[in-house]
Amino acid sequence: MTGVEQVVEGGASMRPLSSPRRMACPLLMVVGSRSMVREQEALELQAGYRQAGADCSIVVPNRIPYPLGEVENFITVDDFIFEWLDAKLGAARRLDPVTYL
Repeated sequence: MTGVEQVVEGGASMRPLSSPRRMACPLLMVVGSRSMVREQEALELQAGYRQAGADCSIVVPNRIPYPLGEVENFITVDDFIFEWLDAKLGAARRLDPVTYL
Protein backbone atom coordinates (compact mmCIF):
# COMPACT_ATOMS: atom_id res chain seq x y z
CA MET A 1 0.00 0.00 0.00
CA THR A 2 2.88 2.33 0.69
CA GLY A 3 4.61 1.90 -2.65
CA VAL A 4 7.76 0.59 -0.98
CA GLU A 5 9.06 -2.88 -1.74
CA GLN A 6 9.43 -5.03 1.38
CA VAL A 7 11.73 -7.96 2.09
CA VAL A 8 10.01 -10.81 3.91
CA GLU A 9 11.44 -13.70 5.91
CA GLY A 10 13.83 -15.73 3.80
CA GLY A 11 14.95 -12.79 1.69
CA ALA A 12 12.09 -12.86 -0.83
CA SER A 13 10.78 -9.42 -1.76
CA MET A 14 7.13 -8.41 -1.85
CA ARG A 15 5.94 -5.73 -4.24
CA PRO A 16 3.40 -3.16 -3.05
CA LEU A 17 -0.30 -3.55 -3.84
CA SER A 18 -1.55 -2.30 -7.19
CA SER A 19 -2.56 1.32 -7.47
CA PRO A 20 -6.29 2.00 -7.08
CA ARG A 21 -6.57 2.62 -10.83
CA ARG A 22 -5.56 -0.96 -11.59
CA MET A 23 -7.61 -2.62 -8.85
CA ALA A 24 -10.59 -4.10 -10.69
CA CYS A 25 -12.07 -6.15 -7.86
CA PRO A 26 -13.99 -4.66 -4.91
CA LEU A 27 -12.01 -4.10 -1.72
CA LEU A 28 -13.33 -4.61 1.82
CA MET A 29 -11.33 -3.39 4.82
CA VAL A 30 -12.22 -4.65 8.29
CA VAL A 31 -10.83 -2.21 10.84
CA GLY A 32 -10.80 -2.16 14.62
CA SER A 33 -8.59 -1.58 17.62
CA ARG A 34 -6.46 -4.66 16.84
CA SER A 35 -6.31 -4.19 13.07
CA MET A 36 -3.14 -3.33 11.18
CA VAL A 37 -5.00 -0.34 9.73
CA ARG A 38 -6.85 2.07 12.02
CA GLU A 39 -10.25 3.50 11.14
CA GLN A 40 -8.98 6.96 10.16
CA GLU A 41 -6.27 5.45 7.94
CA ALA A 42 -8.86 3.18 6.32
CA LEU A 43 -11.12 6.16 5.62
CA GLU A 44 -8.21 8.00 3.98
CA LEU A 45 -7.34 4.93 1.89
CA GLN A 46 -10.99 4.54 0.92
CA ALA A 47 -11.19 8.17 -0.19
CA GLY A 48 -8.15 7.70 -2.43
CA TYR A 49 -9.44 4.46 -3.90
CA ARG A 50 -12.91 5.91 -4.52
CA GLN A 51 -11.46 9.05 -6.10
CA ALA A 52 -9.62 6.75 -8.53
CA GLY A 53 -12.89 4.94 -9.28
CA ALA A 54 -12.26 1.77 -7.26
CA ASP A 55 -14.99 0.02 -5.26
CA CYS A 56 -13.83 0.16 -1.63
CA SER A 57 -15.88 -0.54 1.52
CA ILE A 58 -15.06 -0.48 5.23
CA VAL A 59 -16.62 -2.39 8.10
CA VAL A 60 -16.01 -1.48 11.75
CA PRO A 61 -17.02 -4.15 14.30
CA ASN A 62 -19.17 -3.23 17.28
CA ARG A 63 -17.74 -3.77 20.74
CA ILE A 64 -19.06 -5.99 23.52
CA PRO A 65 -18.38 -4.86 27.11
CA TYR A 66 -16.99 -7.43 29.52
CA PRO A 67 -15.53 -7.12 33.06
CA LEU A 68 -11.99 -6.32 31.86
CA GLY A 69 -12.96 -3.84 29.14
CA GLU A 70 -14.32 -4.40 25.64
CA VAL A 71 -13.90 -6.95 22.88
CA GLU A 72 -14.73 -6.51 19.20
CA ASN A 73 -17.58 -8.68 17.98
CA PHE A 74 -16.03 -10.42 14.99
CA ILE A 75 -18.92 -12.89 14.70
CA THR A 76 -21.08 -10.06 13.35
CA VAL A 77 -18.20 -9.08 11.05
CA ASP A 78 -18.10 -12.60 9.62
CA ASP A 79 -21.83 -12.40 8.91
CA PHE A 80 -21.36 -8.98 7.31
CA ILE A 81 -18.52 -10.25 5.09
CA PHE A 82 -20.80 -12.96 3.71
CA GLU A 83 -23.53 -10.36 3.06
CA TRP A 84 -20.96 -8.08 1.39
CA LEU A 85 -19.77 -10.90 -0.85
CA ASP A 86 -23.38 -11.69 -1.67
CA ALA A 87 -24.01 -8.05 -2.61
CA LYS A 88 -20.88 -7.88 -4.77
CA LEU A 89 -21.73 -11.13 -6.54
CA GLY A 90 -25.14 -9.93 -7.64
CA ALA A 91 -27.59 -10.04 -4.73
CA ALA A 92 -30.23 -7.30 -4.77
CA ARG A 93 -29.25 -5.47 -1.56
CA ARG A 94 -26.69 -2.65 -1.85
CA LEU A 95 -24.51 -1.90 1.20
CA ASP A 96 -23.24 1.42 2.51
CA PRO A 97 -19.57 2.35 1.92
CA VAL A 98 -18.84 2.35 5.69
CA THR A 99 -20.75 0.07 8.05
CA TYR A 100 -20.71 0.18 11.84
CA LEU A 101 -22.07 -3.04 13.35
